[in-house]
Amino acid sequence: MHSAFRCNVFFFRSGLFCAALVFLLTALVFATPSSAQVSFQPSVHSSPNIPLDIFQADLNNDGKSDLITTQGGSNMVSVFLNNNGVFPAGPSGTFLTGGVGVDSIVTGDFDEDGLQDIASANCGNSPDPPQVPVPSSVSILFNAGGGAFKPHQDYPLPACPDSIGRITASPESLFSLIVSYGQSNITLLMNNGIGQFTERTIAGPAGSQITGVSSGDYNGDGLDDIAAIINGNSVAIFYQNSDGTFRAPVTIFSKNATLMSANTVGFNASGRPDLLVPFSNAPGEPPGVIALTNTGGGNFSSLALHVDPVYNGDIGHKAAEGDLQGTGLHSVVLPVAYSTGTSLFSAFAVFTQQSKGAWNGPIYLAGDNGGTAAAAVVADFNGDNKQDIATAGGEDSHLFVFRNTTSAGDCSFFAGTGVHVCSPASGATVPSPVAINSAASGGSFPIVAIKAYIDGTQVAATETNTMRTSVAKAAGNHQLAVNAWDSNDKVYQTIVNFTVGSSTPCSVPTTAGVHICKPAAGSTVSSPVAISAAANGGTAKISAMKAYIDNKLVAASSTGTLSGSAAEAVGTHKIVVNAWNTAGKLFQSTATFTVH
Repeated sequence: MHSAFRCNVFFFRSGLFCAALVFLLTALVFATPSSAQVSFQPSVHSSPNIPLDIFQADLNNDGKSDLITTQGGSNMVSVFLNNNGVFPAGPSGTFLTGGVGVDSIVTGDFDEDGLQDIASANCGNSPDPPQVPVPSSVSILFNAGGGAFKPHQDYPLPACPDSIGRITASPESLFSLIVSYGQSNITLLMNNGIGQFTERTIAGPAGSQITGVSSGDYNGDGLDDIAAIINGNSVAIFYQNSDGTFRAPVTIFSKNATLMSANTVGFNASGRPDLLVPFSNAPGEPPGVIALTNTGGGNFSSLALHVDPVYNGDIGHKAAEGDLQGTGLHSVVLPVAYSTGTSLFSAFAVFTQQSKGAWNGPIYLAGDNGGTAAAAVVADFNGDNKQDIATAGGEDSHLFVFRNTTSAGDCSFFAGTGVHVCSPASGATVPSPVAINSAASGGSFPIVAIKAYIDGTQVAATETNTMRTSVAKAAGNHQLAVNAWDSNDKVYQTIVNFTVGSSTPCSVPTTAGVHICKPAAGSTVSSPVAISAAANGGTAKISAMKAYIDNKLVAASSTGTLSGSAAEAVGTHKIVVNAWNTAGKLFQSTATFTVH
């Protein structure tokens, strides 16, 4: 099984510790912002018994990606059903497998009934007599519909597996399975076309150790091949022949390091399968992930993406990738962890591309104390056309979901450390509500919280490395202080002095009705969206006003004027303002606007 560390679980919060402030001056002259960053809203979910692997698939055919995690400390898998982009606090269901601990998982429609089934790779045990040994195995859990699964069917393995992958093996068209377990062979469970499997052996070099398998058509011949790690230091491909047999492995990359696994992905967005290979323990070199770009015909170019050396102690086995920026340029997510002296703290390194092959980063997203950050997946969980991240936390028994909130107006982040306040700008005169837009970087360590204070009073807080909000403030001079905490207890601060100008009130219409001043019809605005409206009740006084954006109440007033603000996603929106006079008559106005 993957390496594991026993630690006490403790989710990190800035309010739970004291730290010496590191004052970074009151202006932004000490650091230069880097490229525009990706931003996420994290949520933490209980994933019991050491989740070592994670997979995403639509398990109940509702068009949304659900999540499955392993239970490395028991013979079960956990299923998290997606409810319109929201995952439950704990598993929607847990399902028994063979073995005594589940190491890795994959899904596929193995019996061609239109439902995604689960295949788990399970470790067994060899206890002293009179206890009965439990064999290592692959379990197939056929989908019963509605997110439930039938009792597992098991296929024995010769040793504790470290990886499982799905493959289309000739002559069948349904997914078969490949499994590695640190020996010189790979087990191929050949699907007979109705969800029953026959075991075959794919031989590697005599005496070798094969781990970390996955599959893809790497040479473009229409047949799925197998990528694997051999002896912990080489990436090799077993090319498939047209009769379903496999050739001797061809080494495509070697490195004096510990290579974790060969993850088949598509970060180059070329239509050819690429590979991501997490690594550590390279002499004189920080750990990270090798990006192997498929250049066609079975040829690959390699590039090492490094994390800070502090993370050399624990690198996740499954990296992920996706278009996190919404630019067509894919980013890479690598689970990592570092030692705090008493436990491990998990994090997730995100490498973005500023142009194809030119990588930024990493940005570190926070996990928590006691985590070993084992694996990651990327998918659009809430249907907003933005790729989100989900990760298995390992020893902390958590599932992390990072909802992608990236927009064009996001504050850029520092290449080094510090807090960058994009708005309000130092010395600026701004309207109320005051838009606060900031980002923070802890350098080698993830930011775990940001808090904003105006004139000494806290006005906003987040548990990630970006903040975007708005606060109503009276006209006059004010001071904004933004503090950010990293996972190493260090606090960064930036202070900005600004002025709220005297605002021109929204003019009351001369006849009965509603006047929407902000956002103006057809306008393009930033989020949070400033809202301002006024109403004339005709023969009776206005007694109430309410504003709705996309049918959601965002502001209300008991007078003839209304103001407020609302955080809205990039795209086109509709605001409706209703006003009632004391006679009970309703007046209404609408406007369509765009958030950039």
